[in-house]
Amino acid sequence: MIKNKLFIFNQKYWRQSSQIKTWLPKLQSHRGYWVKGIQQNTIESIQKSYELGFKMVEFDVRITRDHQVVLFHDEKFESRNIDILSFEELTERLEAKNFRLDTLERLFIWFCEEKESNPSFDFKLNIEIKSKKPLNGTIDYLVVELIEKYDLVDDCLISSFNPMSLFRVRKKNDKIRRALLLTESAESNLIANNMWLNPLCKPDILHLRYQDFKPSRYAALARHIPVVLWTVNRTEIYAKHKSHIFGIISDEIDPKQFLETEVKI
Repeated sequence: MIKNKLFIFNQKYWRQSSQIKTWLPKLQSHRGYWVKGIQQNTIESIQKSYELGFKMVEFDVRITRDHQVVLFHDEKFESRNIDILSFEELTERLEAKNFRLDTLERLFIWFCEEKESNPSFDFKLNIEIKSKKPLNGTIDYLVVELIEKYDLVDDCLISSFNPMSLFRVRKKNDKIRRALLLTESAESNLIANNMWLNPLCKPDILHLRYQDFKPSRYAALARHIPVVLWTVNRTEIYAKHKSHIFGIISDEIDPKQFLETEVKI
């Protein structure tokens, strides 16, 4: 059972920034924009999000055995854990099934080229680190190193269900913004759900499964910390909760539909 007192803002559990709500867009595309046939979690789906006018895209990263950070959601492919396959092995397996594999570094290269060539470039990256490991922080450190290498600290948000990942990001570079992912489903993490490790990871944002949102539980916190709901694919769900939340992550709601919902309310 989650303790309600943790959902009243306390600087011990959260980092409050006066700029976070101006920096964070209210709408994010989920795993890129892929609902019309593009493969999710690819540079192509992320580019499509940008072309459609999204200001932020969420996508997942994992690490291969040879320490390549790749855009990938699932823990396994064909019953093999991603982290025990080399980048070459994983690429070959995916290509045999007509899937492609992109790396975070390749995405950053495109991002920097676009940013340099377009003075009005306004797009941010929400990198979800997929890791359940409390002690092994290899992927966390590699992601931060890549962000620093390409000078993208102000362009990136790191999110995770694993508070220890967020803690390691904070330890490595506290300027990088962080979001705690949360769900109250039966398979969720009791420690993360009760936010016992929040004093270590100090998130800026809460990304909450929309089915778990209750104004009585989260409204007090939402007055101080952006609460963003995932995965919201119907505008009426956003309209219902809009007065109590900051924004949404969506597979299907595009910027035009989102703006229409904003105007109607």
